[in-house]
Amino acid sequence: MEEDEQMTARLRQDPKLPFTDEQAAQALAGARNRAREHANPKDEYETPRRIFDPLNYEFRFGIDLAASKKNRLCGSWFGPGHDDGKYNDSLSIDWNGVAAALWLNPPYGKGIDRWVRKAYEESAKGALVVALLPANMDSGWMHDWVLGKAELRFIRGRVQFTLDGKRPQVWSEKRGKMVDSGNTGGNVIAIYRPFGRGV
Repeated sequence: MEEDEQMTARLRQDPKLPFTDEQAAQALAGARNRAREHANPKDEYETPRRIFDPLNYEFRFGIDLAASKKNRLCGSWFGPGHDDGKYNDSLSIDWNGVAAALWLNPPYGKGIDRWVRKAYEESAKGALVVALLPANMDSGWMHDWVLGKAELRFIRGRVQFTLDGKRPQVWSEKRGKMVDSGNTGGNVIAIYRPFGRGV
């Protein structure tokens, strides 16, 4: 509660925002609700077209493996909210044979190790999986399921992800408002080729 009172006081002091106490409280509640709704917005980030389009030209992806109806990049996709319930959980589906090439931009939070392990295991069965991953070179999942198992193409500069077509926003305690969220690390394209066709 003390934090809310401090925020309300900050909102009231901003000369550009002539709020009454009630309006300040409503603005604060709205900002906090938006921040809670996107507590981990990275799980919903959309792949920028400047990254996807050249790879799609090269590989001709048939399925977006970690998508929603809203942010899918291929005509076919697996993910929450799919009209056919069996495609809601991509990790429980056999990927091999569903398309010639598969696109994967997995959720970057906890559990990414399951996605890269699945990509590797499916490539062992014959699938071609191309994944956009954080370049976390010190992480266990990178050493266990990416290095030496996939062709790597590092992306120069930071990938600017979007959410609903706009830069994602997060609550900044320091600034007392919603601010654009930036990508805090580098990214890499990991290409899991079917075994026997080179790594």
